[in-house]
Amino acid sequence: MDLALELLEHWILVLMFAVLILSMAGIPNTGLGVHNMFHDDKALIDVWVKGDKSRGIAPNPLLPYLNSPAIFVQCYVTVFAVLGWGFIYTLQFVDPEVVKGWEALATPPDVMQHMLGEIVWHVLATAAISLFFGVVPVSEAVRPLQPGEPGRCVIGVALGLAIGWAIVVLAIRVEPILQNRFGAPAHLSPTMAMAVPAFFVLMGLLFYRKLISGITVVTLFSMILLFYALMNLAPEGYHPLILLGLVGAIVFFSNLYAKLLGMKEAPLKFRIPGLVDATGESLYDDPVLLSDKYPSSDEPVMEVMFRRAKSAAKKSLEPANTSQEPLPEPENGKIDPVAALENWAQLERNRPENNGGQKPKLVLVATSGGAYRASFWTALVLDSLAAFDKPKGALSGFSQSIRLITGASGGMVGGAYFTAMMNPDGTPPASLLPKMSDDILDAQWSSKTQPKEYAYKRRFPLPRDSLSAVAQQLVQHDIPRLFMTGVQAEDRGRVLEDQWLTLNTSFEDLRADEAAGRKPSIVFSPMLVETGQPLLITNLDMGRVNGDLLDESVEFFDWFPHSRPTFKLKTAVRLNAAFPYIAPAAALPTKPYRRPVDAGYYDNYGVDLATSYLSQPRIQKWIVENTSGVMVIQIRAFPFTLPGAKDPKAISRGLQWLTTPIEGAGSARGATMKFRNNQSLRRTENLYKMETGDPHFLRSAIFEVDSKTSLSWYMPEKELMELVGGAMAKVNRFALEGIVAFWQNLPPPVDIGEVDKRMKAKASKDPVS
Repeated sequence: MDLALELLEHWILVLMFAVLILSMAGIPNTGLGVHNMFHDDKALIDVWVKGDKSRGIAPNPLLPYLNSPAIFVQCYVTVFAVLGWGFIYTLQFVDPEVVKGWEALATPPDVMQHMLGEIVWHVLATAAISLFFGVVPVSEAVRPLQPGEPGRCVIGVALGLAIGWAIVVLAIRVEPILQNRFGAPAHLSPTMAMAVPAFFVLMGLLFYRKLISGITVVTLFSMILLFYALMNLAPEGYHPLILLGLVGAIVFFSNLYAKLLGMKEAPLKFRIPGLVDATGESLYDDPVLLSDKYPSSDEPVMEVMFRRAKSAAKKSLEPANTSQEPLPEPENGKIDPVAALENWAQLERNRPENNGGQKPKLVLVATSGGAYRASFWTALVLDSLAAFDKPKGALSGFSQSIRLITGASGGMVGGAYFTAMMNPDGTPPASLLPKMSDDILDAQWSSKTQPKEYAYKRRFPLPRDSLSAVAQQLVQHDIPRLFMTGVQAEDRGRVLEDQWLTLNTSFEDLRADEAAGRKPSIVFSPMLVETGQPLLITNLDMGRVNGDLLDESVEFFDWFPHSRPTFKLKTAVRLNAAFPYIAPAAALPTKPYRRPVDAGYYDNYGVDLATSYLSQPRIQKWIVENTSGVMVIQIRAFPFTLPGAKDPKAISRGLQWLTTPIEGAGSARGATMKFRNNQSLRRTENLYKMETGDPHFLRSAIFEVDSKTSLSWYMPEKELMELVGGAMAKVNRFALEGIVAFWQNLPPPVDIGEVDKRMKAKASKDPVS
């Protein structure tokens, strides 16, 4: 065959293989951690090969060979190459000109007999390319390889070639059967023969319950490969119709089938657990009517504003100081923010070490999104601060002074662990970082003593790897279910949240300690796709915080008031981090339904909610009268950069007519959050400065990490160590010194260089002050 023309014609197959190889090399998508799925992790050896006494695991030197991405991904990439070359070879005979030439022959040529000799060298060359990028770390992202990893790559390629040989031999045997027994046309039978073993390989992987993420990616590519090959059996003019039919089938099974059955609408395929009515029954059978919640939603905006503003103004004119009197108890089990603060302050006044009943200091935490990069960075920062929170420590009592946690996506995993693990006696919680790692491992670990409820139990799971289970659920269940009707009992969002074992607690379980001031309040704020509103999931009465006139935000428990005992913290975290396509945009049981997605769409840093809380008049008045200062801790998984851009290169400049709208939308989204948050924080600082006369009453400390840690639900050992190293950066030492100064009633540090010298001097016991 004319190799160049065939590769050009089937460019999509070449592109998929190129993506796999380059991802293995760590060249594209390093920020998403794709390369980590193709290489071994040091933690695999540390946790399992060396044994784990706490789990009763004896050392197992064979483990790297039983659960090695290097072996099994290399194996399957090689098999994928065999299938790709096999289809490229056989699809050339589907060409109409070739068919005409065959019709002139008395006996069609034996295509499959020639196939092995035609493609063997192409397969070997492709396998060599895969092996090269597996054993040679050509980019910094994949360095260093683990001990023995190159040898395991060789084993993987050899195993893949053996399976590939078996596939081709089976195809050779199947082709005459297709022609003689089933009457398959001679020009189509080679591709159909290759499709048979490809189908069995794919089915085996789609039913295997212990796929790692790298294998899952290649499985997805194999599904595309097989569909592409079968589509090309039809004349080229039918290809658009086939693709249209595929989309039509998804639409039909998602919704249209319900019309044929006489249903008003199809049931929602993905359901969020824990949403019930007063009888404990699922609300998905009787959705909440939003028209009952917002009876004036059809009024003109200005009329709504005037009516609500008039009502608010009337209340403000009521007899003396009604704004200072205690408000009635909030409805639906909500917690009055000021009442919770007062209870906390009373606990602080009664602390034995609080000589003279000094006013406490208030701390808020705003943490950014960024999958497990943000989760473990948040845990690392909070653990570091808790290390100073001990009797006579530099931050004694600090953890108990954290009263509010807000944020987006992955950062709120760490924030939620802090809330769930906070000790009611005021002492800091146990270390968050190892607890989060243990939960992820324990949820997936399969043993005689472990419960079997979790869908993806494995004998030797990779530590801090939630991606494999999520990716497997996507490929094996969520994608096939696009072509099925009914409700999914399990989806990749549930698979993810079920790994956070400590967060398997309801909002009702948290409520008593939160109201009494023993635990911090936590506010999740996923965005509703249909309206762009933040959906505030919290025990706090946020209506008393925001005070908006136009329903700029929505309170979750206003819609679902009976769900507080059944709605879990882990589900709120997942909804707050639901970034499609990793987690599905599951719909809430409302009519019309609403889909919550990642809070990062609206505010990826949590500062907007924190400043709204601090700016609410009742809360602000209480803080000024009852505290001696406020600290806003910003935990950012990525460094902030000043606005600026380099001059575009020639190609980029030439495409600006096409890319400008997209570039503008992307820049506006990111910059709006940064600028809005900075401006809101400055306004809030000035507000407290005017009220107290103290320019340092409200302070802010920023912890951020500048590392190559990827944005993924899998955190390899190497990247975790990069986060740990990032904690010692100058900006973080400066933030820590600022918090210590705030806690000890000292002026804030003003020079990062001087702080760096001072802290180094302390570490070395140098007498320099």
